[in-house]
Amino acid sequence: MILAFLSFAEYFRPRFFLLENVRNFVSFNKGQTFRLAVASLLEMGYQVFVLFIHCILRPIAYIFGGDLDLYT
Repeated sequence: MILAFLSFAEYFRPRFFLLENVRNFVSFNKGQTFRLAVASLLEMGYQVFVLFIHCILRPIAYIFGGDLDLYT
């Protein structure tokens, strides 16, 4: 699923995006998939912010991003 989003972002180049954590996204594959997703977004020229919220039921991660070209 994350590869589909990365492909979408690379093709359409949205100005902003928000990814909500799906279950175990951050911990899946010892965090390697999460790190790869963030690194790929940075390589595409996005500024990336990650917010972790520890709720009672489960921890949630939000990934916010924006195109760096908007700030120059």
